[in-house]
Amino acid sequence: MPRPGVTWIMQHGNAAVQENIGWWEGMGRVAGRGYTDVVGDRRGWGATFRQLEQQAAVYHFPFTSPVMEFDNLNQAAGPIHSAQLMRVGLLFESISLQVRRVDVWAGESRLFTTGPINLSGNFRTPWRFFDASPFVPNVFDVVPAATFLSPLNISVIVFAPNEGNIRFIQVGALIRYSA
Repeated sequence: MPRPGVTWIMQHGNAAVQENIGWWEGMGRVAGRGYTDVVGDRRGWGATFRQLEQQAAVYHFPFTSPVMEFDNLNQAAGPIHSAQLMRVGLLFESISLQVRRVDVWAGESRLFTTGPINLSGNFRTPWRFFDASPFVPNVFDVVPAATFLSPLNISVIVFAPNEGNIRFIQVGALIRYSA
C-alpha cells in the first residue's frame, strides 16, 4: 500500500482493449496489417486502432490500483486505507477521430465521467498530466474526489466521423491515499 499522500498511477497505451473484440465490424486494419482490425497495432510506444466511418468504439484500460493492505492472504491488517480519485489524464493522438467521453470505473461503480466532450488532435506530451491548469483539455479534475475500494478501469469512448486511426500512448489517474 502506498504511504499516505498523492501519486499518479499510469497505464501504458498497449493496455488498451477494444470492447467488442473479435466480432464487431466497425474496425479497420491499421496500415493494412492482418488482425489489427481485431486487436489493434501494438508497438513499443502504444497501440493504434482504426475505426471505420460513422462508428463508435469503447476502449478499456485496466489498472492495478492498491486500495487495501493485507498482513496475510486471509485477514485485513487494521483499518482499510482510503483511496480517492482526484484527476484523470489521457495521452493520445488522432486527427480524424474524436474522444467523446472518458469514464472511470471501480468494479461495477462508475466513479467519474467527463460527460460529452469532443477531443481530437495531438495530446502526446506527458507533462500535461501534471499540469494543474484548467486549460489542459485532456486532463480532467474529479471534483469532489471519489473514494474507491476496487481496482480502476478507464474507459474511453471514441467516435469516427470519418475513417481514421487513434493512437493511445498512456492513461493516468491521480490518487490520494490516506490512513
